[in-house]
Amino acid sequence: MTWPTRDLANTLTPRDGRRLIDPQGKLRDPREVLQCLCGGSAGAEKDCDTAGFFARNLGYVEIGWAKGVAQCRLRPLTATAEAMQAAHRWLGTVTDRVDLHLWVKGWMLESYESGVAAAARLNALLRLSTPERPSEAILTQRRSVDTIFGDDRHRFLPLLLRWRISAGQFNQSFGNWLARYPLGDRLTIAEVNRERPGGVIRYMGSSLTFYGSDIPFRAIGEPVENLPNKDYAGWVARSYAEVANSNAPLAEHVDALIKEPSGKVRRSLLLPFADGGGRRFVAGVSLLNPQIELPLYS
Repeated sequence: MTWPTRDLANTLTPRDGRRLIDPQGKLRDPREVLQCLCGGSAGAEKDCDTAGFFARNLGYVEIGWAKGVAQCRLRPLTATAEAMQAAHRWLGTVTDRVDLHLWVKGWMLESYESGVAAAARLNALLRLSTPERPSEAILTQRRSVDTIFGDDRHRFLPLLLRWRISAGQFNQSFGNWLARYPLGDRLTIAEVNRERPGGVIRYMGSSLTFYGSDIPFRAIGEPVENLPNKDYAGWVARSYAEVANSNAPLAEHVDALIKEPSGKVRRSLLLPFADGGGRRFVAGVSLLNPQIELPLYS
C-alpha cells in the first residue's frame, strides 16, 4: 500500500511504528518494499536488513517512532531529493525531540529538540554541496567500553577499573579514591531518582567552566536539565537517565556547541553507581580531544 506524500502528517503516528519513504517521495510499508525488492524469499529479511538496508543503499528515508521519540534515518549521498523533501514535511509536524540518524561510514546520531530544527537540517543537506557543521545539533558516536579496557594508556581506564572493582558501589573508599583521581577536576556526579530521572548535580569539577567560571559552585543542587543551554543540558540529562536505567556504562565521542562558535569534540564516559542506602548516582568524566573527527554528513 502507498500513501500520497501530502498525507504523511495525518497517517504516521507513534502507534504506527516506522515507515519508509521511497525515492519518489511516497510512504511505504517496509514489508511491502521487502517483498518487492527481495522477492519474499526465505531469509530475505535477514539479507536485506529491512528498513536499514533500504535507507543505507537504495535512496529510501526511514521515518517513524521509537519509544515515543520521532526517528528519521537516511544516507545523504543516496537519498533522493523527493524522499528528503517528504521527510522534511513530516518532521515539520513533530513538536518534540527528534533523533536524526545519518549514514556516513556507519550510523551517526544527531539529536534535535524539535522537528522544526531537524527539518532545517534536512533542508541544509539538500542545499549544501560542501560540509557545514550543523549549529543546532549534538553529534555523537558511541564507543564500546572494551576500547577503554583494551588501552593501557587510556586516561579513563583507572576510573573504569575502579568502578568494576567496586561493583558500582559508591562508598567511602571509592570517595577517597575519587578525591585523588587526576581527572577529578573534569568529573561530574549527579544523583538520579524518580522525581529527577535526569539527575541533580552533587559535584562538578573546577575545570568544567564552559557555562562560566563560577558554574561548578552554582550548579550544586541544580537539576541537570536546568543548567544553561537548555538543548545541551536536556541531552545530558537524557544520557544520565539512560545510564541509570540500564545500569551500564556509556562511552562516546561528542561534538556539542555550547558557547563556542565551533564544536569541541571530546571523549566522555558515564558510569552508574549506588550507595548502601539505595541512592543512585551517575558519574561522568570528559576530555577534549582535537584528534577525533566526527563526519559532517554532507
